[in-house]
Amino acid sequence: MLAAKLAFSLGMGAALLAASQAGAHPKQMDIYTFSGGRPIGGVLPDGQGGVYGMQNDTSGGFGAVYHLTPPGAGQTEWAGTTLYGFSGGADGNLNGVNNGTDFYKIPAPFANELVSDSSGALYGETPSGGANGFGTVFKLTPPASGQTGWVETVLYSFAGQADGATPYGGLVVDHRGVLFGTTIAGGVSDGYGTVFRLTPNAGGTWSHNVLHRFGHAAGKTIDGSVPFGDLVLGAGGVLYGTTQKIAGDNRGSGVVFQFTPPASGGADWSETILLAAPNHDKLGHMARGLALDANGIIYGNLGRTALDTRAGRAHRCRRSVGGCGAVFTLTPPASDHTWTFTTIYQFPDFDTGRYACGGVLPGPHGVLYGVTQSGGDQRKRGSVGNIYRLTPPAAGASSWTESEVYRFRPHYEGRFPSCSRLSHDGNDSLYGTTSDAEGGTGAVFEIKQ
Repeated sequence: MLAAKLAFSLGMGAALLAASQAGAHPKQMDIYTFSGGRPIGGVLPDGQGGVYGMQNDTSGGFGAVYHLTPPGAGQTEWAGTTLYGFSGGADGNLNGVNNGTDFYKIPAPFANELVSDSSGALYGETPSGGANGFGTVFKLTPPASGQTGWVETVLYSFAGQADGATPYGGLVVDHRGVLFGTTIAGGVSDGYGTVFRLTPNAGGTWSHNVLHRFGHAAGKTIDGSVPFGDLVLGAGGVLYGTTQKIAGDNRGSGVVFQFTPPASGGADWSETILLAAPNHDKLGHMARGLALDANGIIYGNLGRTALDTRAGRAHRCRRSVGGCGAVFTLTPPASDHTWTFTTIYQFPDFDTGRYACGGVLPGPHGVLYGVTQSGGDQRKRGSVGNIYRLTPPAAGASSWTESEVYRFRPHYEGRFPSCSRLSHDGNDSLYGTTSDAEGGTGAVFEIKQ
C-alpha cells in the first residue's frame, strides 16, 4: 500500500519565522508517495519524529492506518508500515459511503485525522462499514508485550437513524478520555447530521450519546446541516465546529456553532450559532476546520468569498474583489453576548492561492499557517496549491501580512494539499498531505528549515 519516500522540509515555529525574515529559501527534499490509495486528511505526529495517518485504497482494499518513521542511521528514506488494514465489513471501510446517506452534499473527499490518548492508542472514524454499514468509530491499541500487531476495536457502529450516519469530521478527545465527533447525515428525518459523544465505561465498553441533531429544533430560527469539519475543544469543555449548509436553505453556506455542556445537574447541551453564512455569493463558503487561541478567539476559513457570475465562469472565484477565499476571526463577546466577525485576510487572486480550506494552525507570536487547495500561480497549469503564513499587524498597523511558505509544483512532487489542518511536532516541523503526486496517488510532506 505504501511506496517510499517522505517530504519537503522548511520549518514551523521560530526557526521558520527567522529564516523567512532573513530571506532564506526552503530546501526541497523527497516526498513520501502512495500507490494504490490516497492519504485521508492530515497526519498525527507520534512524538518521536514519525507520523500516523489513514489512507483509502483503490486497488481492492478498504483503507488502512499507517505509520511513517524517519530514516535511521545510514538510511535516506522514510519507512512506511501498515498498522491495520480494514476488511470493509464490520470493522469499517475508508473507501466510500453507504448509499443511504446524502454524500453528494460534500464538497471534498472524506478527510479526517486520528487522535491519540496517553496510552498511545489511536482513535478514528470510517465513513461506512460497521455492523450496519453507516460507519464506525474505532480504536487501535498498540501491541502488547511480546506482540507485533496493533488490535482494532470498533467502539460504535452507526445505525443510520436517529443516532447518525457517516462520521466524517474527525474526533476530539478530552482529559477524561471522552471522544466527541460529528456525523454528516442521520439524526432528524431530513438527515442533517449529529454531534455525538462516546464515553468509556468500566470493563472496556463505551456509551454513545447524541448531543445534538441538526435541523429545525423547536424555538430555533436557524441551524446548520452537514457538520463536515472537525470539532475544537475549548475551555470548560465547550465544543466549536462548522457545517457546510444551513438547514432548509439550499443557498446557505454553513455556520460556526458552539455547544456548551449542561450546568450542574442538567442533561442537555445548549447550541449557539456564532456565525451564519446565508449567501455564498456575499459572505463565503464555509470551509472545514477551526482553530482556537489562548484568548478564546476562533480562526477559520471561507473557501470562496465571491463567485464570478459571468457566462462560462461558474464556480470560479471572482478575483477582482478578492474572492479566492479568506481567513476570519470570531472574537468572544465582552458583555453583549455577540461574537465579533472579522475578515483578517482575503486571497485576491490565483497567485496567492485559491480555496483556503482545512483551517489554520496557530504558530509562535500569533502567526497562522494554512493551505490553499489550488492556485499559487496565475498560470492554470501551475495552480496546484500552496502553504501560506499570515503575520499579525505590527504595532500601529491594522493589516495582516500574507507570505508564501511553499508553492507546490505540478510535475515534480505532491500537489493539491488536502483540506486538513497542518500539524506540527514541537520541533519546528510542519506536516500535511496532498491528494495527488507525481508518480503516485498522494503524498505526506514535512516542512522544516
